[in-house]
Amino acid sequence: MADIRNMLEELDTSELRQVEVVRDNQDRVAEYKLPRREVDILLTGYSTPMRAAVIDRWRVLEAEVVKPPPRAMT
Repeated sequence: MADIRNMLEELDTSELRQVEVVRDNQDRVAEYKLPRREVDILLTGYSTPMRAAVIDRWRVLEAEVVKPPPRAMT
């Protein structure tokens, strides 16, 4: 729970997706229901292999963007 609170504080609130806070009968936060983006952000913070996979995929996608499109054969 503390990690989620820290993550939410560090993220720009204008970029946050819908985060649902579930409270118990004493008005304490019982759980957070996070959208996929925020779950991915949280999980990649815990896992070095996952962060590496994200960065590797990011580089592949960036390389595809800068690569000129194939020429049409005439």
